[in-house]
Amino acid sequence: MFCRKCGKELEDGWKSCPYCGEPVDNRTDELGTMGNIKKSPGKQKLWIGVEAAVVVIAAVAIGVIIGKTGPAAKNGQQTVKENSAENGEKSKEKKIKEVKDFSSQDFETMIGTSISELEEAGLKKVDGKEEYTGLDGSIKVACQGEMIQSISIEGEEATTPSFHKTRLGMSVEEVKNNLAEAYPEQEEAEGMLKFLNLEKKSSVECSFAEEKLNKIHYRVLSEEEVVSYQQAKEEKLRAEFIFPDSDKKYLSEDEIRAKTVEDLMVGRNEIFARHGYMFEDAGLKSHFESTSWYQGTVASSEFNSEQVFNEFEKKNVELIKKVEDEINGEAAEEAERQAAINEGYNHIVGNSYNYRGWQLVIEFQTSDTVRICYGGEILDDYFNYSITARYEENKDAMSWLKYITINGVEYYLRCFTDGSINLSGAGEFDGWYDKI
Repeated sequence: MFCRKCGKELEDGWKSCPYCGEPVDNRTDELGTMGNIKKSPGKQKLWIGVEAAVVVIAAVAIGVIIGKTGPAAKNGQQTVKENSAENGEKSKEKKIKEVKDFSSQDFETMIGTSISELEEAGLKKVDGKEEYTGLDGSIKVACQGEMIQSISIEGEEATTPSFHKTRLGMSVEEVKNNLAEAYPEQEEAEGMLKFLNLEKKSSVECSFAEEKLNKIHYRVLSEEEVVSYQQAKEEKLRAEFIFPDSDKKYLSEDEIRAKTVEDLMVGRNEIFARHGYMFEDAGLKSHFESTSWYQGTVASSEFNSEQVFNEFEKKNVELIKKVEDEINGEAAEEAERQAAINEGYNHIVGNSYNYRGWQLVIEFQTSDTVRICYGGEILDDYFNYSITARYEENKDAMSWLKYITINGVEYYLRCFTDGSINLSGAGEFDGWYDKI
């Protein structure tokens, strides 16, 4: 046998190990001394094999135990949890009661929240749709995934929710006061106001009946809608200007001369208006106050164009004024010319004149028809005529001289205060005429 402490071989009958002093237990069994292996090397190997088998069996047993508490057991637990969650959801569904009064809620707060909060607010999911409703469809909330896409509110004002403090039954002015700041862009049509926040990509459409709000519809705008609206807004804004880019580029003389003299005056002054110039001229004041962009903030006495205008604006004001003055000069000249022409027509239209010393009578029936009465057996003639005026020298002075063309022949026309006229030209009607 062997010492159970130091492993040295011992002889039978020894009471203790002479090597380490460990007491020797002499009781034996068929495998050898208690806890020791017999001397036989073959049997020692057998015992080691037995011990290994025991370890394997123990490991298998532990594996079985672990298996029972491992993945399979976890799956079982998960199933239990799932069943429990399922039951909880069913229980939750059972607990959701029909809400008949949403008046204490503001549904703008729903934007950006989870779908579960829609249910907590008292809305019910529509089967097969990403939609929640309340009050028998008076409230509708459409979703896409977890995101709210639209909110529609109509029906009884006493039980429906508000939206950004806006309630059904409010007046147009009340709605504007509530929504204009949060949704600054506005569009207006008959019976409808649309408020937009392009930064947040959202719009609120408000419908009215008899001047009272009867429907609120919020929805998320697509990127394409935002871009389209911005482009339309820019085009609309540009249409309010005579020269939309006069603060960004030098205007050419051609594009300035393409405008009327009235447009030039407005176009020149809109450069001042951009900087808040307060107009004293009633016409300009009324015009700019009707635009969407003008804000008069600087009195004319305090305005300093040299300080506020950029180089484009300075040059453009100068060029517009130059062309404007030229056209105004031409316009003034044209006005004088027209005044002389009108004077001629006013003197002769509707009147008849007798040629001095002859029975010939000229009758100017209209502003373009003259009747010639020759007398005797000669039949009357009718001719077209017209009056024009030219700025020419007359008696060492320049003045507007009137000319009348009868049947293709031009005569210098002079009108006198006694009503008489004189036609001077190379035609048959040359001479003096007295008013009949």
